[in-house]
Amino acid sequence: MKMKIKKNILLSAAVLFCAMLLLNSCVDTSLPDFEEGKPVITSISHDTITIGDLLTIRGANLLQQDENSFALNHKILLIDVALPEQVFIINRTEDLTWYNNAIELQIPDSVPANRYSMQVSYDQSGTITSTSANTEIVILKADKIETVTIPAGIFIMGEDIGDKNEQPAHEVTLTRNFHISKYEVSQRVFTQVMDTNPSIFVRDDLPVHNVSRLEALEFCNKLSELNNLTLVYDLSNLDNIVFNVDANGWRIPTEAEWEYVCRAGSTSSYPISDDEEIEDFAWYNLNSGMKPHPSGKKLGNDFGVFDMCGNLYEWCWDYSASYTAEPQTDPIGPTTGSEFVVRGGSYIDGDYYLRSSNRKYSKNPVTIGLRLVRNEM
Repeated sequence: MKMKIKKNILLSAAVLFCAMLLLNSCVDTSLPDFEEGKPVITSISHDTITIGDLLTIRGANLLQQDENSFALNHKILLIDVALPEQVFIINRTEDLTWYNNAIELQIPDSVPANRYSMQVSYDQSGTITSTSANTEIVILKADKIETVTIPAGIFIMGEDIGDKNEQPAHEVTLTRNFHISKYEVSQRVFTQVMDTNPSIFVRDDLPVHNVSRLEALEFCNKLSELNNLTLVYDLSNLDNIVFNVDANGWRIPTEAEWEYVCRAGSTSSYPISDDEEIEDFAWYNLNSGMKPHPSGKKLGNDFGVFDMCGNLYEWCWDYSASYTAEPQTDPIGPTTGSEFVVRGGSYIDGDYYLRSSNRKYSKNPVTIGLRLVRNEM
């Protein structure tokens, strides 16, 4: 009996040993080649990150403490991928928490937005002393804008049974595809670009509001500069702002583009079907608590765009003007006027103002935000 138990124990041990060998053969334990004791970077937590956000670098032997490598000499090297001779150095004393197997780094404001390869150095001259796996990273000044591509098309703009300024309903043709932001611009992004936040209800994830039309245009141009895009607006003469309709930079939508996206193929007063409720798509006076909400918390429309109705009015490019019955192609409104169009209704308005065709002119900016558009090139 004892002999049988011993055989079973030995057999179990052999099976376990074989299983461990098999498991080890299936696990990739490879690291980049490096000398014994030399620092190695194995991974980074993000391949794209925004200035001010936290990055974690993982590896081995990252904390060197020999007599030739003082702690204060520890540096992160950001090497320009396109121009490797250009290196940006972040010293250990700047926003770094350094461990032997990890480094936590808050990307400082001083880092230029660019694509980099990341390495570690331990001497005063900044010579690379680490080896690494792929550590390329794109550092952005501002968060990436999520967009939806809107196809060119024909729709009926306005409403014959609506307010006088919504009449007459007329055919509009948009001849080019364009990209529109899925969400209203957040305070976080606006602050990243403009270094200021005009909002009354202040919180990073809330849409920016209390924005003038000029501030909206300036924001578009500055974001275009950060993204290396052609500026849409020439703001050198504020009495005659020039709109470059062919530029690839960021802009606010024309009024026709705005209504086309809001309708998302619908022809009724509200951009919802008969079995849907407007409160599921919009923040307005009956469900908002009389304050704005983070964009994207309600349902999106059939284009996958959120908060086109309610939450905040949104700036459009056009001066206010009466409609005509004639068909229009890619309209951008009159070249002069005294007021500009805002669309969409807000958190303080009743549901009547959430209709796709509803038009208002330069309302109190406290309830006005913005949404971004780019031409498809």
